[in-house]
Amino acid sequence: MGYRVLTASSGPEGLALARRERPGLVLLDLMMPGMGGFEVAERLREEGFAGSIVLISARDEAEIFERAARLGTPLLVKPVDLDALLSAVAWGVRPPP
Repeated sequence: MGYRVLTASSGPEGLALARRERPGLVLLDLMMPGMGGFEVAERLREEGFAGSIVLISARDEAEIFERAARLGTPLLVKPVDLDALLSAVAWGVRPPP
């Protein structure tokens, strides 16, 4: 199965893209210019975004995992293992009920 991939180079650009396109899955790096991944994810959740969100971080710290868990999002640590990424995508892109 192929995926349509859209990219953004900053948090605000990613937020606008997600609002406009309403993708089934959003992959967010925690460290992005203008707005971090947590802030983008929180805004999307507040706005009722129905898609899945997966966070990616270079930091492997308990508080980051806890914050991601509170948002209900998986967190992958860089360098991202390909199998972990594919599992997260499969988890996030679920067929409609």
